[in-house]
Amino acid sequence: MPVIEPISPSSGERGREPRSRVGLAIDYLKAHRRPASIALLAAAIVGTATALLLPSTYTARASFYSEGKQAGDLSSMSALGPLAGLLSMAGTSLGGNQSGFFVDLLKSQAFFDTLAVSPIPVSTNGKLVLVRDFVVKKASSEGDRSWKARIALRKMIDVSAQPSGVVVVRVDAKSPVAAAAMANRAVDVIDNLNLRFRREQAASRRKFTQDFLADVEARLSASEDRLQDFLLSNRSLISMRSSQSPVLQRQEERLRGETTRLTSLKEQLESTIENARLTEFNDAPVVARVDRAPVPEKRSGPPRTLIALGSILLAATLIFWVAFIKARRVESW
Repeated sequence: MPVIEPISPSSGERGREPRSRVGLAIDYLKAHRRPASIALLAAAIVGTATALLLPSTYTARASFYSEGKQAGDLSSMSALGPLAGLLSMAGTSLGGNQSGFFVDLLKSQAFFDTLAVSPIPVSTNGKLVLVRDFVVKKASSEGDRSWKARIALRKMIDVSAQPSGVVVVRVDAKSPVAAAAMANRAVDVIDNLNLRFRREQAASRRKFTQDFLADVEARLSASEDRLQDFLLSNRSLISMRSSQSPVLQRQEERLRGETTRLTSLKEQLESTIENARLTEFNDAPVVARVDRAPVPEKRSGPPRTLIALGSILLAATLIFWVAFIKARRVESW
């Protein structure tokens, strides 16, 4: 019976191995070298032009720290002991994270609205322009301009607190002069707002204390009347020795103690009212500058080289992905 031998592949067929998809994609790019090069060159031109057309931004930084509450306020509040808790409910703060308070204040609507209507220089010629007119070029109404200015300022201003308690205000703007002016003006606005809040708290504390003082005075007057009536009605018995009238002696001590306590409380409240009045008319700054923002000499953005290289890399990735998909379809055929 004849034996059938297997047919061995030719040498050309043995040398031809299946190519990977990546290899097929490379072959496709080689076959379409010209359109791939044109697409990559166009992406490089578009990316570079975009990077060059983006406006330059400049960063200015100003820093400050809080001087805290005045010693007079703290000493008068500590002297009241448990009463300090009641006064704190009326608007008095006995401590807390000052830097965190300023960071939150720099993100408040009151701060942005006050800064938006502040005039600042925007060029070297010293021309003054309102902040909202500088950051918002077009608006349908004043309300729309204020709303847009608030949004723009939130993006332009960054606030951070250092572990030491120093608060750093960073402003990014298209004008170096405007960036420095806005950073310095932001510190002034914070000082004015904090001064206003301090006066409002002092007025609220004074009003609360005055109302409480009126109640204490009424109780003190009633206590003095009770003590006087007791002394008048028991004059003959009190003149006797204490061993003969222990009940009357204890009652007299209780009435005198109540009168003494209310008298001391009245004096403390009167002192607190005077300190609150001083705080209301105190114009001393509550923040101290660490660094004023100088006019930046170099731009901080945008990263034009990175944008151009990124556009080229993105275009190359897309071209290779298209070649990979095309080569896969060719292989399936």
